[in-house]
Amino acid sequence: MNSGPCLHTIRGATTFEIESELPSIPRTVRTLVFHVGTSELEHYGCDETLRRLRRLVNNTLRTRPELQKLAVSCVLPRHTNRRLDRPNDHFVKWFNWEARKFNEKIRSYCRRPTKVTYVAISLTHSRPVVSWLRTGFTPVS
Repeated sequence: MNSGPCLHTIRGATTFEIESELPSIPRTVRTLVFHVGTSELEHYGCDETLRRLRRLVNNTLRTRPELQKLAVSCVLPRHTNRRLDRPNDHFVKWFNWEARKFNEKIRSYCRRPTKVTYVAISLTHSRPVVSWLRTGFTPVS
């Protein structure tokens, strides 16, 4: 049976939770795209989140040798939420600073493993938009 493209999302999941879900992905899947880091970056900061992502990537490559490609997407910036009782400007500034550092480090890291690609999403020239992307992984055959 051939598997077609599909999207599997685990909202707010940690890299450890994503790793525990990998056995449920069919072995026929040849490409995985990880969109990770947003939830952990908020709780643990850049360095610990990077350590967790490296662990996820290394363990995935080790346990899934049939993969032809593993892509890691950047952490998207956040925008101030004006609907909150207290504006979150300070948090957004901190988060986007951490996200920028994290994205630079994962871009550099993704150059090393041969099967890993970094996916950058440039939002510098676009208006703020609502993003429904959540932490998770996207298997594509």
